[in-house]
Amino acid sequence: MKILRRVVIVVLWLTAVCTIGRVGVLYSAMFTMGTGTVPVAWGWRNLSLSLWYTVPVLLIIAAHEGGHWWAARRVRVSTTGPYVIPWPLALSVYVPWLPAMGTFGAFLTFKDPLPSKLAEWDIAFAGLWAGFLVTLICTVVGAWLSQPATGFPRSGRFWVPGVVTLLLPSGLSWHPLLMAARFGWCLTVFSLIPLRPFDGGRLLNTASAAWATRRWQVVAVGLICGLCWVS
Repeated sequence: MKILRRVVIVVLWLTAVCTIGRVGVLYSAMFTMGTGTVPVAWGWRNLSLSLWYTVPVLLIIAAHEGGHWWAARRVRVSTTGPYVIPWPLALSVYVPWLPAMGTFGAFLTFKDPLPSKLAEWDIAFAGLWAGFLVTLICTVVGAWLSQPATGFPRSGRFWVPGVVTLLLPSGLSWHPLLMAARFGWCLTVFSLIPLRPFDGGRLLNTASAAWATRRWQVVAVGLICGLCWVS
């Protein structure tokens, strides 16, 4: 069973790399067309630009799930490896209200019971905070790399976080790194759903216990929520 689980995890990650990479090629083509450059399908420029989407998305997932894993190890709770969820570009046609991202994120499961409410808070917070920091860096750098163009109107996009509207003036073609940042914000919002087993539900149920000794973390979660929902 342990070997089978590892095989499944590896296969899912390899599949996700392919699905995320395919979306990265799409966003690199959109960026080059928005800046007035005619893209060549699977040309070197598009392939290199696609890495600006593929690699950051994988890093955001790794940071989020790695934060959970690290915090769980600190309180001696064993977990499975992260199961990443691929989302092929072709399936986006059937769910047009969702953006093309190549993945829905990932999850891991606990092998041991959680010893306390504070331990549950620490595990949920570590993943949320780590993923948020990587997403914020991608947002700032991605906005800086975006270039003036007629481009693709932001109004036609699926949900834009308020922090992006503050950093990015209108009339710019979004760099693939900024598209990766949008995935990170979507993942953060999804994680903040106030129901278990999502991070938001775990944080909500343990916030009163965390307030006494981890007050800055509770404030940080409120700040993250504000940045996510202001648009």
